[in-house]
Amino acid sequence: MTVTKKQLIKFNNALHDSAGMPGVKFAYANSKNRKILKSEMESLLESKKTSEDYVKYETELRSLVEKHAEKDEDGNPVQVKNKSGEFALSVPDSDKVFKKDFKALEKKHKKALDQQIQKTADYKEILEEEVDLDDLGIYRISPDQLPPQINSIQIDDLDLMIE
Repeated sequence: MTVTKKQLIKFNNALHDSAGMPGVKFAYANSKNRKILKSEMESLLESKKTSEDYVKYETELRSLVEKHAEKDEDGNPVQVKNKSGEFALSVPDSDKVFKKDFKALEKKHKKALDQQIQKTADYKEILEEEVDLDDLGIYRISPDQLPPQINSIQIDDLDLMIE
């Protein structure tokens, strides 16, 4: 049986989330599979790690945004909810100095930005690569070895180890 590395990450997360569930055979399979996946998960994490140059860019960008952000009466940057529902600092659209400084920052870190864009694209490609579960040695259990309190969502997420 083959799965994508993206599915493998979901499976790994489900293994960790269910690690404390009872049942000797379930616990054994869970532990064994987490150990099998550990190296692959470490490699995936390492492959998406940002470079020091990109971290420098992000730090400088954060400072730039804080410098130009709208401030409250105490002089603190104002946070607003963006379209994604996350909080971010608000920089006025009319701030021409910010736009100029931002373009200069992008130019200064062009290489790091280009590398990060490529790294992100490569990582997405890696996530779609297929892996054979038998080659990995994923340990499987029968449905009757699942803990009685396991729910259907957990079963779906752990399906790769269920015969």
